[in-house]
Amino acid sequence: MNSVLQCLTHTAPLAELCLSSQSLASSVGEEQRLTDPVAATQAHIRRALTASGAVQPKWHARHLKLINRRFRLGRQEDAHEYLRCVLDAMHEALLKHARPKPAPQQAATTFVHRIFGGKLRSQITCEGVDYTSSTFDPFLDLSLEITKAHSLTRALQHFTAAEVLDGDNKYRCPKNNKLVRAYKRISIDDAPNVLTVHLKRFDFFGRGHKVSKRVEFGLELDLGPFMTQHLQQQHHHHKHHKQQQPLQQNGLIGLQQQQHGEHHHGHHQPLMYELYAVLVHLGHSLHSGHYVCYVKAGNGIWHICDDHRVAQVSQRVVESQQAYILFYIKRQPKSAPAAAAAGPLPAAVAAAARNAAVAANQLQQKQQ
Repeated sequence: MNSVLQCLTHTAPLAELCLSSQSLASSVGEEQRLTDPVAATQAHIRRALTASGAVQPKWHARHLKLINRRFRLGRQEDAHEYLRCVLDAMHEALLKHARPKPAPQQAATTFVHRIFGGKLRSQITCEGVDYTSSTFDPFLDLSLEITKAHSLTRALQHFTAAEVLDGDNKYRCPKNNKLVRAYKRISIDDAPNVLTVHLKRFDFFGRGHKVSKRVEFGLELDLGPFMTQHLQQQHHHHKHHKQQQPLQQNGLIGLQQQQHGEHHHGHHQPLMYELYAVLVHLGHSLHSGHYVCYVKAGNGIWHICDDHRVAQVSQRVVESQQAYILFYIKRQPKSAPAAAAAGPLPAAVAAAARNAAVAANQLQQKQQ
């Protein structure tokens, strides 16, 4: 719980919102506010950034069941599940008193989704048939398999790789109602301002075990190669290249391939993020252990937060961790939607891009 709240506290756009004079909660009346996760989280972040000593998350500890009915104080809980439940609880609380009930597109304009929310595209393309199906799903974080990935980049490549639907798994094409060979691919269609990446370290099959290996991650992340636009361009390039293969077999080289070269498909529009927090699980079992986090101050100095203990650490120490959850912030954030369910976001994300950890910088100043 502590590590998750510390990472949220050091999420610059969220911290700036919480430090603003306005109340973020949509509930009315003091009694309702006592059970409102938005009001409680805002109050906690304010105290954490302004108090002179350690701050206990008393409300979050006492009201665990308001976050998730299955949570029990004193029992080992999964940090990723707790993070998702906290964000979901705040999102639902912001919409609770909205009348009439907002449509999904309107609901996605709460500050929770404007900060953490993105959109995935799942596309199925039938082979030999002119048919493509696309569905879109919102997300607050990406959960990536790491059993076959040595790095975050490789895990993202696996996540966005095309899956062949063939054999017993052929796809029934709606256009001709026949089972056909098809390709399914997930891509990032709308990138979030704050990207939260969950590395799947816990395998719950059988007795369950923890995947204890280091997955390389950088202080910077380019999400461009995993966006829908780039992957579609890459697909069209490979399709054209495949059409040129008969010419190559006859000793000829396609003119366009000769002009552009094989490196052409690797070009993409950079979409840069900067790492500002890393959450780590210490222990060898999914049933026990301890969570700590590392956060970056505005001056670039990293700190470890281990409950009430905060200490400066080197960048090398951060990069050597077996990360469980990674928090990245976009350098050039997207603008907030005009119709915002929780009021306007007062230049928070833009300010966060200029200073990757406004909140963390305040913590650093208090320690000096």
